[in-house]
Formats: sequence, C-alpha cells, structure tokens
Amino acid sequence: MPNSDPSRVMSPLNFIVKLKPGSKAGIEMISPQLSARLKRGADQIGTLHEARFVRLDEDTIGLFTTYDGDFDTYISDFTKHIADIFNALFANVVDPPPLPVEKNIQAFADYVRAHDFPIITYYTAYPNLTVQDIRALSTARV
Repeated sequence: MPNSDPSRVMSPLNFIVKLKPGSKAGIEMISPQLSARLKRGADQIGTLHEARFVRLDEDTIGLFTTYDGDFDTYISDFTKHIADIFNALFANVVDPPPLPVEKNIQAFADYVRAHDFPIITYYTAYPNLTVQDIRALSTARV
C-alpha cells in the first residue's frame, strides 16, 4: 500500500503469500544465513526501517516492512540487493511471479502490489525521519 499520508516519509508493506502444499519454505528458508543476507542487503538499500518474515499459519508467510520513498524504487532496490531471498521464497509459493525476480522487475512489483494487504491503522514515532536521518542522529554527539 503506497504512502497515502504526504506528511509521512515512510510506508508500510504487508506482503502475504501462500506456500505450496508440503513446502518447508516458511521458517526453514529464513535461516540465520538468509537473515544475515537480509541485514546486509537492507543496509545497502538504505531506505528500509525494519523487516520481518512471519509464519502466519502452516501454509502462509508474511513479510512486513516499513520503507522510505516510493514503492517502485523500493522494489527495484530489493531486486538489486536481495533478489536471492525472494527467488528462494518464490520457489516455494503458490502461483509465484516469473523468476528470477531481478530479470522480471515489473512482474515482481505487480505481484508484491497484488499481495500487499492494506493497513487498518498505522503509527510511527518519527513520521518525518528517513532511515538516513535516523542513522545520522544516532551517531551525532549531543
């Protein structure tokens, strides 16, 4: 769901997909190695406030994030820096987008949009601070 509040610099993403029957992709594919890869990729992207994969039930997994900027740039950045995570996940979901995602960016973006559940309400303690603002403030001496 794109940012509908012009006073807020960040937007939430609530991406939820169904796993193939019998798939062990959920928690198992989000291993410590992939978690470390997600952190490195997110640090390179530089607009990702937070991200978490959640197993919602036996056959459903969600990725919940908050990011700065517009959706298309965000998705493009994901394909540049952490496509391998999505390629691994999508190999185990029902009706995935064309793979690899880095060669099918528009299809990937369309798929994410179609599986982005709308928010009911959204709160952030720092609506006007980007990831880069927060990083700069966290290293500044008072």
